[in-house]
Amino acid sequence: MEQLIKAGGNFVLNISASPLMGRESASCAARCCNPNRRQVQGAVAMVNQVGGNDQLIFDGSSFVVGPDGSLVAQAKSFEEDMIFFDSNVLTGDVHGQVEGLEASVYAALVLETRDYVQKCGFQRVIIGLSGGIDSALTAAIAVDALGPENVIGVGMPSRTHRGAALMMPASWLQISVSASTWSASTPSLTPIVKA
Repeated sequence: MEQLIKAGGNFVLNISASPLMGRESASCAARCCNPNRRQVQGAVAMVNQVGGNDQLIFDGSSFVVGPDGSLVAQAKSFEEDMIFFDSNVLTGDVHGQVEGLEASVYAALVLETRDYVQKCGFQRVIIGLSGGIDSALTAAIAVDALGPENVIGVGMPSRTHRGAALMMPASWLQISVSASTWSASTPSLTPIVKA
């Protein structure tokens, strides 16, 4: 690579499928950005895959760094994006990133859910709503991934589990998702439980 740069190349292109791995991803980017730790002293463009694939999540976040390690261009994280940069003067687009651990984890879950559902050929999903935080979070992820028109929430009250489950679809709906297109129902499970 060093010979190619010396022969007139003005940047290194790294086409990557580096999955999201928390701190390891950040350290990989830091190694690539740090001019003292690179073998080639030139600009580096890292083009990373974006999307979910079974247990792997690729966050995108493609970037270009200059020879001094400064950020020249960066694509959005957790969504397909296109950026442009000028390899001669080292200027380019810098798009926003998802900031913070919780927001990154949530964005990764939305991305993985959307890709899984689409790759399996599903159009809609049904979420069982117990009234707890786990089903509420699952429903929120599904709505953000697929759109509220493609998510059906089913409250599942019975004589052994009621209270919050009876109230949750309507009250949670007002807080978290678009009430105009969210579909929620509350069938009685008592006959099934008795059987």
